[in-house]
Amino acid sequence: MWEDDEVRDISYFMEYVDENDTWIAVDQIHAGVGTSSDPGLKHSSQGGYTGSGVKIGIIEAGSGVYDTDNPQLKSLHNSGQLSQVAVSGVIATTSDHATLVTTIVCGEAKSAWFRPDTEGIATDATVYQSPIRTSTHTYTAFQQFADLNVDVINYSAGSATSTYTSYDREIDNLIYTTKIVFIKSAGNTSGNISSPGKAYNAITVGNAKTKSAMFTGLNPPYDMSASSSHDVPSYMSNKPEVVAPGTHIAYNLGIWSSGSNSGTSFAAPMVTGIVAQLMEKRKTMVNVNNYITYFKAVMILGAEEDKINDNETRTDDPDTFFNVSGAGLVNAVKSSVAGETQIYRSLNTMYYSVKTLFSGSVSHDFRFVLVFEKPEDMDITAAYENDFDLVMTRVSDQAELDSSRSDINTFEILECTTPLGVEVLIGFETQSIISSDLEMSISCVWNTL
Repeated sequence: MWEDDEVRDISYFMEYVDENDTWIAVDQIHAGVGTSSDPGLKHSSQGGYTGSGVKIGIIEAGSGVYDTDNPQLKSLHNSGQLSQVAVSGVIATTSDHATLVTTIVCGEAKSAWFRPDTEGIATDATVYQSPIRTSTHTYTAFQQFADLNVDVINYSAGSATSTYTSYDREIDNLIYTTKIVFIKSAGNTSGNISSPGKAYNAITVGNAKTKSAMFTGLNPPYDMSASSSHDVPSYMSNKPEVVAPGTHIAYNLGIWSSGSNSGTSFAAPMVTGIVAQLMEKRKTMVNVNNYITYFKAVMILGAEEDKINDNETRTDDPDTFFNVSGAGLVNAVKSSVAGETQIYRSLNTMYYSVKTLFSGSVSHDFRFVLVFEKPEDMDITAAYENDFDLVMTRVSDQAELDSSRSDINTFEILECTTPLGVEVLIGFETQSIISSDLEMSISCVWNTL
């Protein structure tokens, strides 16, 4: 049983250097302040989003907890903005892994002599961190975070598996029940996504190499040959959904030195921080029942496939959904601007209208993302049949003009061009649904290309 297995697959800090540090990775995904000409979501011109009013939970394997004396975390810990939440049966141990994950999410900038130090993404969020050792502890930590009204959970660990396991299924059930957005690292090999990263309702994150060294950013397209899991059985939904910087991620050790580490463990909290920024901006306008599909949808919507060098398209064709980089490299600013339709109800109608478009004398290019959740307590096998497709039809005669169709995903991506002078309707079709009597969340978001 999974309940008896120890959670593993986390990587630990090894490298120590003493150089000037810059928070390159955060600005590469536009989650930092950036520059006046290329601002990120923390920049005042974008709203200055820092996760204020958002609660984040961090589940840490290996019984790990962050270092309460770390210079980026000490004042947050002392003020109570950041705290450790014990899990029964786990003897906590301070770890560099837990500290780095936490500093990526919320660490404060601290000056050390003439060196500017790193700063986390959601620096104004309320953050809880719990140590776990087994999958049973993971469920306990998740439930404790739910009792604390956490909005989003980061989990940078997992167990090596080749199928959709009871671990994945139980996390799917918890996400569906609590409506907490769950961010999971993909794993650090070129093999199978580590469980519970195969959970359909999770956002699973891969590692893009956006830096050649701790203080040296690369230019896109970024390399995806860095160690990052991406394989799942062919009958399952694509994983990862997106990728984020996870190579040479900086770490502040104090006045005299700093360091870095690499792995999907450090890509996942990049996405967690962005989700917290977007929640600060949008969560009061999003039905809480749609959190898990809406925020996954906008992460996919903003992801940039041309920033990754794997040379595979990630739109329209289900055969190309399965690749190492999912929808592409996350972009906080592009994810913050979206049109949207949110649905939470029992579904039994074949076609649902999302948006009517009229191109007039000029055609327009759009990107639509449809995300739906897994609501039922079922294992995933080749017989699993929940299936929705995105389609563009001509209003005058209902003729299909374009579509994104696959029968194995929990999302569809459609990039389409409206024909000149033609009114079109974007909608989604119900191809099959296992539990039409259950309440189900579907979110469709879009922007112009």
